[in-house]
Amino acid sequence: MKYSREQYEAMGKKFNSMGFKGKVLTIKNTPEVFKLESDNGWYMLRLNDNEAMEEEMDDYFDFPNELSSRDIDDLFSLLDIKLH
Repeated sequence: MKYSREQYEAMGKKFNSMGFKGKVLTIKNTPEVFKLESDNGWYMLRLNDNEAMEEEMDDYFDFPNELSSRDIDDLFSLLDIKLH
């Protein structure tokens, strides 16, 4: 495993304290740790560490499975697209 259970738990606490935009930026900036999967509008945050995934350490990280309109607005903001 790339990180210990305790390290994943600490990363999860920090990640979960972030707002949606912070979480998206963290996922984008740490592709060695995170990846997103999508299935017909249902989003799942995954870890790039297969052993950690087998031990269900992705459960330490909260990420919405369905995006709210505010989440989508935040995505447009991150992309620097102005909504009118």
